Amino acid sequence: MRNYIVVLFVIGTLAGALAGCSRDVTPTETGALVGAGVGTGVGAIVGSAVGSTGEGMAIGAASGSAIGVYVRQEAESADARIAQMQEVIRRQKEELDRQDREIQDLRRQREYNNELSKFGSNYK
Repeated sequence: MRNYIVVLFVIGTLAGALAGCSRDVTPTETGALVGAGVGTGVGAIVGSAVGSTGEGMAIGAASGSAIGVYVRQEAESADARIAQMQEVIRRQKEELDRQDREIQDLRRQREYNNELSKFGSNYK
């Protein structure tokens, strides 16, 4: 009976994964599916060691799915923070470039004024 439950569980998990592939799968769903798959495998190993393979698979799938969703959401959150920081860096670089151009303009103006002052002193 236990083997029958395990086979049904594996078939159900695969059917769910294949049904999810019939449309675009979101990153969170991918995390849940990957987590469930890994959790099912780990749960089967642990469950068989303690004599409850089916229960181990079910617990592993549920916890693996939850962990997969959590990890994916954390990764998306980190990606958003990275994108924000990249935007801040881009703006700061633009400001530095603007200030560098302003400094160059001021230097040219100073050189021009120095040259003019030389000519002015010759005519006095």
